[in-house]
Amino acid sequence: MDERHSCTHRFRYYGVVGIAVPGHVVGTIDLWRCQNCGSVDANPRRIGDTKPPGGIGWNILEGDEKWAIISCLSNTPPNNWDLVRIKPGAEVHHECTGSEKSFVIGSDYSLMLQGNGKPRDHELYLAEDYMEKTILIVR
Repeated sequence: MDERHSCTHRFRYYGVVGIAVPGHVVGTIDLWRCQNCGSVDANPRRIGDTKPPGGIGWNILEGDEKWAIISCLSNTPPNNWDLVRIKPGAEVHHECTGSEKSFVIGSDYSLMLQGNGKPRDHELYLAEDYMEKTILIVR
């Protein structure tokens, strides 16, 4: 069993990732890190969402998984991004108004279309790379 699943987690606030479109913020990702095992949990919040975050520590990543934000230029804000769990070789499905809906994660955690090729209307950002920064979703 992975150490992260048997840990008696003590999560502490780790940082935030801002998500914006030109002119305004459309959401944030709160990151929490366990002080015992280092596992990172993430909670998305869209502008206008007043619910408190769900159970921190329930979304434990497996092995080489990472938290990522997929941005979508086909959807309108604030529904133009999603928080996803990714790992190399994994398939990611994203519902949007555009034609790009199925992706695969490359060995370098890049976003690729099924059958190769780079998506035109979607980008992928690793959450920990953008901690305390803002991702600007713009074409």
